[in-house]
Amino acid sequence: MKETSIEIKSNNIKLINQENKGVSQSRNNGIQNATGKYVMFVDADDYINSDLLFKLDEFLNAPPVIEHSLNNIKDLLIGDVDVLRYSYILNNERMIFAEKKFDLSRNRQKFFNEFFSKTNQNNSWGQAIKRELLKDTKFNKNIFYGEDELFNCQLYNKCKSIKYTDTVLYNYQQNADSVSRDYKNSKVKRKIENLIYVFNEIMAQYEDKDLIRIIENKFLGEIVPQIMMLTFDKDVDKQEILKQFEEISSNDILKKVFQDINENELTMCRYKTAYKFIKNK
Repeated sequence: MKETSIEIKSNNIKLINQENKGVSQSRNNGIQNATGKYVMFVDADDYINSDLLFKLDEFLNAPPVIEHSLNNIKDLLIGDVDVLRYSYILNNERMIFAEKKFDLSRNRQKFFNEFFSKTNQNNSWGQAIKRELLKDTKFNKNIFYGEDELFNCQLYNKCKSIKYTDTVLYNYQQNADSVSRDYKNSKVKRKIENLIYVFNEIMAQYEDKDLIRIIENKFLGEIVPQIMMLTFDKDVDKQEILKQFEEISSNDILKKVFQDINENELTMCRYKTAYKFIKNK
């Protein structure tokens, strides 16, 4: 790694130099060296709003406020929380969360039903996390795809409160050279292996059958497109691709999911033709 000299004129900034060991190891190193109350992640090609830290301080350190109505009393969406997820911009499109707060100590099932039904919460960026929750929650450095999703699931299982705000504070830049857009056959095959591992780890944490079906549906919505991407690499002949399809279709985890979910339940998967082909292999 090329050495870079940077002059830092703030006691609040710590610069860590390390060999390139992947994004998960870098984040884990950041967690280990963090000293603040909350931790947040920013991908290398993204940027944050200039007032992000001021807004977070305003949101997270505000005293709890109670809203009185005719029939009930409920917390307003400010005050101390374990995780704050903020809205973001994706390639100039505003991705806005509805303002809400989940009390997981009272209704954990409701949160996870909604969380696993969404496609825009797989990322580890776009949120502020209480550092104390990260003492034994780390990114899996043995996988390179789906690690954020597994991290979030393990993290949220420890949370008592999670808040969403419609305030836009993060700007996500979709990089054409990113892992998610690498269609080389060998890389796609590894992504499929990673996804099978990730969702097996996630499903093992829950017992509710309805929730597991939601997770299985999400799993299919993510893995079926990846399976179809095996065909995108023109340097791989058709016989090799068919062999890969056979191998993937014989995976016990995938077979169970195909058995549990039928085509009509695929709420997120746009590749129903691929679903039919893979299931019938």
